[in-house]
Amino acid sequence: MKQRNIEEVGALLRDIHNEFGERVEVTVIDPRAWILSFIDMIRYNVKVTKPVWIIDGKKFYEGIPTKEELYAALS
Repeated sequence: MKQRNIEEVGALLRDIHNEFGERVEVTVIDPRAWILSFIDMIRYNVKVTKPVWIIDGKKFYEGIPTKEELYAALS
């Protein structure tokens, strides 16, 4: 994942924590560490070039959603 994407995802994760606190649990899986997440990569069709957002066990977004799209999905 590109440095810019990492920074954008980090900002969204901070926003999620500030808005939802302990009500939302976030797990980040680095697809470059494929051996650790191989099953999830297949299950959700994850590509190593884009972040993938999984909400309640379903693929929500590939890439980086807007803050509004993400908040709507989490609410």
